[in-house]
Amino acid sequence: MYEEACEVFPPLKEAKWLGSRIGTRAYTSISYYFFGSIPEENSVFVASGLGSSGLTSGVWIGALLAQLSVGDTPSFDVDSYRPNEYIQKKYE
Repeated sequence: MYEEACEVFPPLKEAKWLGSRIGTRAYTSISYYFFGSIPEENSVFVASGLGSSGLTSGVWIGALLAQLSVGDTPSFDVDSYRPNEYIQKKYE
């Protein structure tokens, strides 16, 4: 596979392997992601629980959060994705 990739993109032959990193993929107990403003802190926005779909849906959720943060109404109904049931404690 590496050889095939080098045929498509010859400069890859000169690339130096620097390493790799792994981490956990955040998910909720019901495998359901959430995003929106934190209850009682409407100017603080969060997104989590994306699991393995974070690379694809993260950009879309980021755009929705940007709309919410400036007071726009997203074209998508975000009410069922609000973090209310996942935020258990208010930190001061």
